[in-house]
Amino acid sequence: MLGSFAGGSITINGTVHQAPSTAFDMFAAGISGAGDIEWSQRYGGSGIDMVANASLSSQGDMIVVGSFDQDFTMGSHLLDNNAGPDALIARVSPADGSVSWASSVSGSRSEYATSASLLGDEVIVSGWFTGTATIGPSSISTSGISDIDIFLARVRYNDGAVLGGRRFGGAGTDGNPGESAIMEGTAVLTGGFDSNSIDFGVGNVNNAGGNMMDDVYLARVVP
Repeated sequence: MLGSFAGGSITINGTVHQAPSTAFDMFAAGISGAGDIEWSQRYGGSGIDMVANASLSSQGDMIVVGSFDQDFTMGSHLLDNNAGPDALIARVSPADGSVSWASSVSGSRSEYATSASLLGDEVIVSGWFTGTATIGPSSISTSGISDIDIFLARVRYNDGAVLGGRRFGGAGTDGNPGESAIMEGTAVLTGGFDSNSIDFGVGNVNNAGGNMMDDVYLARVVP
């Protein structure tokens, strides 16, 4: 079980986890098949730290994604916040909540990770951002300073190294609530967009309702 809780404390099976009074922190708990809570963990900093999604890898670990807007501690891993919310990607053991690694996507304004899946020996992470974002060696920017675009990041499963990323979008708000990796080295993205058109690298997909009207997209892309 994963989630976030507002400033103060949360009690999980008798264990009290304390967060700064003005913060939102993350929590995780292991629940047995009989419904018994076996362990719990808190992760966080002094800002707003939110879990967005988690997926179970074929190796048995959880890939957790979300965001944090101040310096953030997850297990023994400290992530520095750059500016505004940064995107979080972490590998967490479902046996006890221990963290193998934690990585981030940061930039000039806001970055949010919304979903992740395993593709070979890489984690494919998707989300949205504004401004300019750094994804390992890659630098991507939205069409305009106030636009929201989609990012796709490649993260090495073994050690959390961020290998690179791509941007998709148009001049407007292009969201990405979902993604899944499939065979042949590609990923499927789903979401909505209110740009006049959106480009996934094979030509523009036009918005049927025009600007400021949400359409749904479904795209198969190479990360």
